[in-house]
Amino acid sequence: MAHASPAAAFRRSLLLPGWGQFTNHRPVKGLIYGGIVAASVGMAVRNWHTAIGYDGPGSIFWSRRGWTDGRNNWLILGGAAYILAAVDAYVDAHLRTYDVSPVALRLAPRPDGGVLLAAELPLFGRRSSSPPSHGRRGPP
Repeated sequence: MAHASPAAAFRRSLLLPGWGQFTNHRPVKGLIYGGIVAASVGMAVRNWHTAIGYDGPGSIFWSRRGWTDGRNNWLILGGAAYILAAVDAYVDAHLRTYDVSPVALRLAPRPDGGVLLAAELPLFGRRSSSPPSHGRRGPP
């Protein structure tokens, strides 16, 4: 399967959460996003049906109000995961050709017995042996 454009991955993930990640060849992320959205919708429906059929006094956790609050929380989680899945698919498709090979992580022992994690990120491209000319072509 060929890679999709960022917009196509975004649209696919909006149609079915996780589809954009599968298109980007990230099946684990697709399963996680799809699972979170499906589980949150399932839990919201469960809490909704329990709140509708509940007629006992109960405590705050087992009252009708508690069940509807739980439903709302699950809907918020599902909505956030739904939006995040679409945005993640877009960003992942957009950055699929980004070269991360210049990034280096190293672990080094410290004299006090600790461990130092060092990250090396080139911010301004490759270094050259000559200083930048700043647009000048020779001596003034």
